[in-house]
Formats: sequence, structure tokens, C-alpha cells
Amino acid sequence: MSAFIVSDKTLQDIVSYLDLDVRFSNTSKCYGSLNRVLLKNGFNLELNEHKDKLIKEMALLNRLGVNERYNEQEIEANVKYIDQFSPSIFQAYKSLGCFLYQCCEGDIPEKNNLYKMFEQLKAIMAECIVSSLPEYDKAEWGH
Repeated sequence: MSAFIVSDKTLQDIVSYLDLDVRFSNTSKCYGSLNRVLLKNGFNLELNEHKDKLIKEMALLNRLGVNERYNEQEIEANVKYIDQFSPSIFQAYKSLGCFLYQCCEGDIPEKNNLYKMFEQLKAIMAECIVSSLPEYDKAEWGH
């Protein structure tokens, strides 16, 4: 397994989509469920400083994963949230998968609360994607 520092765009796409769920929950297709997880973990994305804090902590987590893999000690993560159009849920989901993969070295998945939060967000996004598919709508609920 290898790890690398994800691009600022990857981080921006994730936070932009989370922000969409905060501001326009019907548009996000997750109906505020992502926002509830964020709030429970101390991130209120209605506040710009929380968007900056979240993206900076994400960059640091990514750096920790790379440091764990390659035994480096660099921690510099100078990234700031830039308001942008939100990507599709599919792009945000894939970006989140990439981010988590690049962070999952050592004991980070078991011990890091931010990592655990993003795993939970990814699971919710997967549910939102699947439940929005026509095939899901056509499937029987039960008898």
C-alpha cells in the first residue's frame, strides 16, 4: 500500500459537498444527515472558520498518514477553504474515498476520531447514492 498527499482540490471537493448538505440539504440528496454528524463532532459549517478548521485538520490527517507510511516528520499543512460550486455526490464520494485511503496507515483508522467521522460520512453518502438510484426505487421493500 502506498500513501500520498492529496491535492487541495480533493479536500475542497469534500468540504464543498459537506457545506452543500448544510446550506441546501435537499440539493445534497443527504437531507442534512451529513450536517448532523459534523455538528456532533464539533464542526458547524455555517461558520467559515469551521470550514477552514475542517480542511486544515483533513490536510494534517493526510500528512499523518503519509508520515506513518514513510516515516517522515513533516506536518506543514497550509490549506484554507475556498468557497466553490459543490461537486456531484459521486465526485465528493470518490474524493472522500481517496482521502481516507491516503490516511489509513498505522493505527489512524482505529484511533483517530476525525478519520472515524469521515468513515461515517462516507457510509451515509453511499446510502444516499444507492437510495437515489432508479433500481433501488423499483426494488421491493418487503411483503
